[in-house]
Amino acid sequence: MELMQSYSWPGNVRQLKGVIESLATRCEGGAIREKDIYTVIPETASIHNTPARNFVGAYSASIIMNERQWFEKAIIKSNGNRTNAAKVLEISRVTFFRRAKELGLVRGRHVT
Repeated sequence: MELMQSYSWPGNVRQLKGVIESLATRCEGGAIREKDIYTVIPETASIHNTPARNFVGAYSASIIMNERQWFEKAIIKSNGNRTNAAKVLEISRVTFFRRAKELGLVRGRHVT
């Protein structure tokens, strides 16, 4: 419960609903464990300093790392301008900001 409460829920209620539905189909024995949460929301692994790779699997972790690298390159190429970085990635600014925040690349109004 503490882990779920410590997550920022950038997708608000819709994201929470999706996570709960996903957890309901993944958990074994009727109990949701930390590893189940880490699998569905890899970003929570960093909340408790637990390496996401252990819970997500090598394949999923590499996808997340590749996505982070694409975002980092777009941010560098656009000199930190999120609107331009979104254009580089050919996604909307809102989608860029949400995902960059989930990847830990932006906080509030500033690029980290």
